[in-house]
Amino acid sequence: MARRTRTRLLVIGAMPADEALDTGGLAANGLSVTPAETLEALRALGETDFPLALVVAEESAEGLRAIRALRRRHAGTAIVAALAGLDERTVGEAINAGADLCLALPLGCAKAVAQALTLALSARQAAASVTELSGQLGSVREQLTAVGMLDAASGAYNDKFLAARLTEEIARSKRYSRALSILLVDIDQYRAFTEENGERLGDFLVRQVVALLRWGLRPSDCICRAAVDQFVVILPETPLSGAIAAAEKVRRCVEEADFMRKAGATLVAVTTSIGCAEYSTEVETGDDLIRLAEAALYEAKVRGKNTVRW
Repeated sequence: MARRTRTRLLVIGAMPADEALDTGGLAANGLSVTPAETLEALRALGETDFPLALVVAEESAEGLRAIRALRRRHAGTAIVAALAGLDERTVGEAINAGADLCLALPLGCAKAVAQALTLALSARQAAASVTELSGQLGSVREQLTAVGMLDAASGAYNDKFLAARLTEEIARSKRYSRALSILLVDIDQYRAFTEENGERLGDFLVRQVVALLRWGLRPSDCICRAAVDQFVVILPETPLSGAIAAAEKVRRCVEEADFMRKAGATLVAVTTSIGCAEYSTEVETGDDLIRLAEAALYEAKVRGKNTVRW
């Protein structure tokens, strides 16, 4: 059996006195940890390449210095900042300094931390791929925005694209007798989260949920923003059973990510409710299919949220 290749993770800074970094748990989740408690230790590593970095700091100013230093030396590294006293201002400063994602100390279980790190790496790699392609073909994002097909705030396609693409997929399904399903994904606590944390972090939350959707779904699946807190995912070549499995994967990803915790403030846990629907000969239009998903989503909400119905 081939050995699993671990992703190299650079950890800068020291954990709080009452918390130890679970390196064994991170290793079990595919990460190989290299510690560097000070900036001097970082410089001693020279040009060693690390795809991932975790910056740990109980003082935000110290953490911001480390993030800037790391970003200057390693432009392509995905940086996750683990900071104490995380609030809207600190998150904004960390992102501006070069962080891709923020977590609050204490970190919690290794599995959740590993998922957050993997999410940041996926987002950084996706951004790098887009940058590389844009050099040859021009910015896909700018082109889509220019023709009104992209929701710039979330990075997902918009309702205009959704209507056109769903019509195409239904026509293809009818013609070739192919399976087709959709998911209607609703962020359960979006309003409460935004009221607690502000619109800036609300927008950040939406972008992270979209990133999780991309991470949990196939490249061929199409994510479209249908409302402020709702997304329609088009799943070509997918029967209802496959849609339910995909929805459960997405729901668990969001529930376990815990990527927006705040220290010293009211915790607003983020979950999703998801309605699934499959195309059949009784479905005439994309709106008909979405209405089926809306009915399923309503049932998920009635059953207490954070669940999948169909």
